[in-house]
Amino acid sequence: MSTPVDDTAAGTTGAGPLARGVDQITRPIRRLFRIAPLTCGFLVVFWTVGALTGALDGPNDELLARIGFGTDSPLWTAFSSALWSMDLLGYVVTTVLLLVFGPLAEREFGALRTAMIFLASHLIGVFLGYGVVLLGSARSAAPTCPTSPCGRASASPPG
Repeated sequence: MSTPVDDTAAGTTGAGPLARGVDQITRPIRRLFRIAPLTCGFLVVFWTVGALTGALDGPNDELLARIGFGTDSPLWTAFSSALWSMDLLGYVVTTVLLLVFGPLAEREFGALRTAMIFLASHLIGVFLGYGVVLLGSARSAAPTCPTSPCGRASASPPG
C-alpha cells in the first residue's frame, strides 16, 4: 500500500509534478492580482481589446480612424484610445511599464487614486499632443516670405 506524498510546502498535497509546476506558474499571477487588481484588470481589458480588434497584428488605419484620437475625432476617443495600442510592440512595452509601475502606484496611492492618476495623465498627454498638432498645422499654414524681412526685398551689400 502506498502512502500519499506530503507536498504541503509546495501547497499541493499529493499532487504530481504537473500540478506543482502549474502552481509555481500561477502563484505569482494570483499574488499580482491580489496586490494590484487595477493594473491586472486593465491589462486583461487592454489585451482583450487588442485581440478582438486585430490591433496585435499591426497598425490598422481604419481602426485608428474610429477609436484613435485626432483633430477631427469625437471627444470620447480621448478615453477609448487608452485601451488600444498601434501594434504588438506597443502592447508589450505598455504591459512591461504597467507591471513595473502599476503595483508600486497601487501600493502607494490605492487603486482608486491610481486609476485617477492614470486617466488624468492619459488625457493630459492626449490633449497636449492635440495642441502640438494644432500648433504645427497653424504654423505650416502661415504665409512664408521668400524675401527678408517679410514684404521687402533684402538689400544686398554694395559690391
